[in-house]
Amino acid sequence: MARRGTKNDLVKCEYCGEMYSVTYKHCPFCNEDGTGRWNEPEEQEDYYSERDARSGGGKRLAGGSRRRGNGPSAGSIIGGILSLILIIAAVCIVVSLVRSFLGGKDPKPKESAVPDPSAAVSTIPSTAPTQPALPSADPAVPSPGQAVEPSAPPVPTVTTPAVDLVTPTGFTLSKSDFTFDHVGEVYKIKVTYTPADAHGDISWRSSNPNVASVSWDGTVTAVSPGTVTVTATVAGVGEKSCIVRCSFSSSSAPVSSGQSGSEGTQTPDTSSAAKLSRSDFTLSSVGDSWRLVVSGTSSAVTWASSNSEVATVGADGTVTAVSKGTCNVTATVDGVTLKCIVRCNW
Repeated sequence: MARRGTKNDLVKCEYCGEMYSVTYKHCPFCNEDGTGRWNEPEEQEDYYSERDARSGGGKRLAGGSRRRGNGPSAGSIIGGILSLILIIAAVCIVVSLVRSFLGGKDPKPKESAVPDPSAAVSTIPSTAPTQPALPSADPAVPSPGQAVEPSAPPVPTVTTPAVDLVTPTGFTLSKSDFTFDHVGEVYKIKVTYTPADAHGDISWRSSNPNVASVSWDGTVTAVSPGTVTVTATVAGVGEKSCIVRCSFSSSSAPVSSGQSGSEGTQTPDTSSAAKLSRSDFTLSSVGDSWRLVVSGTSSAVTWASSNSEVATVGADGTVTAVSKGTCNVTATVDGVTLKCIVRCNW
């Protein structure tokens, strides 16, 4: 509400209690509504224009400058930005503290690599004469210029599985009694273990090696006339004996009375000076063998078997049983063929 009077007249504001000149339309301190602001910017502008016209310029309201509207000042904007920066810094500090409490560790700073002076390579060319490279003392390290041969592949190691040997409970000999008709005749006594897949350590001995000798594998050889006992001993089992008769004269003259095993038939041969030690004999098991001897000549002898599936004969006259049956073994010498019947019966 506009008031009229002289400029020296004062009126008290009923809102804020301040005294102001009646020339003001409203209380300059509180705008008569307790806010201290004008309702409309145009009203404030009209007031200042009217007051300046009456008072010749006068003074403006405390504050020194006019402002249009109610927008934020530059100071408030700067203050808001600073507050935001402080809040962000505080959040970063809190996050760092939480990470340290939870066991987080800052990454270890990388150490700067210190160059090794010994690894530096001089780029200055050397004027000293170049010495030839000496061969390496280690054969595994090739010398410069030496051709490197490819190494051989490793040889695989083969492990033989352990085999459990069966201990024999008994054994038998292929012969218990046989006769030699000529000096130098040979017979190999075969051993059969019980059970069949058993194996034992066996030793041989002759009661008189001057009459008949026996080797480590049971091979008996006639030496001189007489009779001996050949004994085979298996450790932990026992021993077996075989009687060996050497029925020939001391002058080693051939005896023409052939045998089948220990029994034979006499088959004289007068067609040649060469004589065969046997004309008929029997082998009693597979692998059983007997050696035939030709006497009365120093010429080479050619041996042959009429059926090698029954019995075979070696270059020294040793006959070996293969299977059941009968065959002829011949010895050819000085243009004469001597024959012996071999019977394989078991």
